[in-house]
Formats: sequence, structure tokens, C-alpha cells
Amino acid sequence: MNAIKLSILCAASLIGGIAARAQSVSPDEVIRKHMEAVGGVDNWNKIKSMKKVGSVDGNMEVLVTTTVVQDRAARIDFAMIGTNGYFIVTPKEGWAYFPAQGMDKVAALTARQVKLQQGQMDVKDELLDRSSIAKAEFVGRDTIKNMPCLKLKITNKNGGEQIYYFDATTYYIVRRQFEAETQIGDEEITVNYSNFQKRPEGIVVAMTSTMPMMQDAEVVYEKIEINMPVSDDIFKPGPANKK
Repeated sequence: MNAIKLSILCAASLIGGIAARAQSVSPDEVIRKHMEAVGGVDNWNKIKSMKKVGSVDGNMEVLVTTTVVQDRAARIDFAMIGTNGYFIVTPKEGWAYFPAQGMDKVAALTARQVKLQQGQMDVKDELLDRSSIAKAEFVGRDTIKNMPCLKLKITNKNGGEQIYYFDATTYYIVRRQFEAETQIGDEEITVNYSNFQKRPEGIVVAMTSTMPMMQDAEVVYEKIEINMPVSDDIFKPGPANKK
């Protein structure tokens, strides 16, 4: 009887070990497959600037333009309800101006806000630059709109943390969650990505994403420019702050 019990315990242990290995996922493997899926590091390293023009839910009455120059600056412009607003972040400073939300002057970002928004200045996601990652952890599985996803917690060299959701089939990033400082305090921000398209440059870009600063409205991008010249002047706050 003891021998039988021992055999059963050994078998159970073996099955449990196999199941645990089946459930575990290598973060490095997920990141490697993601890199390959979106076009590879070499292709993305050739991208030095990107401009995307789109509209909220395909409604041309609300236009959104994002302009990013690698490691130099990022700007998001909003045209809605007869007003023009923007969000700018540079390595040391940043500004926000949303007249549609009642702002009558430009507000400078706090030092912490600037630090939290540094990732906006990268035309590619931080997973394509392994030197920026301090730690990568597999934190489970989830489902988004019936899509099985793998979740990684990424800690960058500055201590910032983000949760990435990868489509378990394509390895595209379909959701990103991170903490941000807002007017009402720290909040968890969620950004969803979809409608992935391969560009002539060999890279894959999400042509639809949600915009947290617009109450999670879905922005559909119709036009993309890559490696275009960009003047430093657009990364300076406009005249609204002189009112």
C-alpha cells in the first residue's frame, strides 16, 4: 500500500510539475517574439521621427495629431469644438493646454509628470530597446475581447513600471497600463491598441488606439509620415500662456 501511495504521489508531483512549466512563460521569449512581430529592432532603429494624423472614432470634427522626434520631444495636438489644445513633453520640461476642458492658460507639467511621460518621446515601444529595461516579469494571462493575452510587468531603468498585454497569437501589444499623475492625483491609465498595419519601412504600427486624456476616446489614424523634418519650434508652448 505504501508503495502504491508513493507511486501516486510521484505521479501527481510529475503532472503538477509539467502543468506548472506549461503555465510559465519566459518574458525574454515574449519580448523576442514581439520584436520580430513588429518588424525587428533594426527597422525600428531607422525611424527617427513619426507624425500620425487621425480623428476620434472616425469623426473628423475631432482631430488628433501626434508628432514624435526620437529622444527629443513629443507633441499631441487636439482640434475640437472650435478649439486647439496640445500636450508637449521634452527631456526636461512639458506643457498641457486643453481649452475644450476649460483651461484658459498653458500649464507646465510637474517634474514627476515629465518623468512619467518620457516614454512619449520614443517612436517605438520601450521593449525594442532592451537597454532601457531593468526587469521583465511574466505576471499571468488574461482575455481581451475574446483574445487570449500574455501579461508582462516591465520596470525600466528609471523605476517606472508598466503592464503590457500581448496577443498570445500575434505578439502585438494590445494594451498598456501604467500610473500617471493627473489633476485629481495618481491614476492607473490604460491604453488599448488595434488595427495593426505593416508599413513600407518594414515596421508594424497600431492605427487605432485609445486616448486617456480624451476620456479614453478611440483615435483612428488615417495618415502617417515617417522620418520627416520637424522644427524644434513646435515643441515650445504657444501664446496661450501669455494671456
